[in-house]
Amino acid sequence: MKRIFLVLAVLLSVAACVTVGKKTTSMDDTTYYTQFSFFYKAGIHKSANYREGTLIPINTPVKIRSIGGYDLTGDESFEIATVDGRHKIVVSNDKDNSGVSLTDYRNKLLGTEKVDLSGYSEQAQSFIRNGEAAKGMTRDIMLKALGTPPVDLTPSLNAETWIYHLNLFQKTYVTFGEDGVVRDIFHK
Repeated sequence: MKRIFLVLAVLLSVAACVTVGKKTTSMDDTTYYTQFSFFYKAGIHKSANYREGTLIPINTPVKIRSIGGYDLTGDESFEIATVDGRHKIVVSNDKDNSGVSLTDYRNKLLGTEKVDLSGYSEQAQSFIRNGEAAKGMTRDIMLKALGTPPVDLTPSLNAETWIYHLNLFQKTYVTFGEDGVVRDIFHK
């Protein structure tokens, strides 16, 4: 019975992400760069920022393929593709998770310039590129490595604990010390 529930939950979550609304094809040939490392699964990155699936590292060059679709849950979306053509991703913005409009989420996710990582240690750069959290990271490094936590779980970036979705059923808790450095990470 548990297995049937799990399969149904996965199928419903994938079906909810399929783009069904009108799309406007992008005429913009600009190359953008991902501003933080993120994951996508089954061709979809949700603004809930799940930490499972295929990693797209920070500074990955992408093109916007289309803007203006909607998924089955009514969330606005846009499509991107990596410049090398290996990844085509529907980015679905749920305002309850992101706290911002589709345009603002797109501007948070993509920029016309690469993010300068030269001021960070090699170890910090590796964590950022791999989308990993680690003790000793600053808030700034966390934002580059994992992106913004969903606002429904972490209403303020000044909060002592940031909560990310690890997957559909688990969350990752990142706790900062008074010095603004990660002191604990756990999954629940």
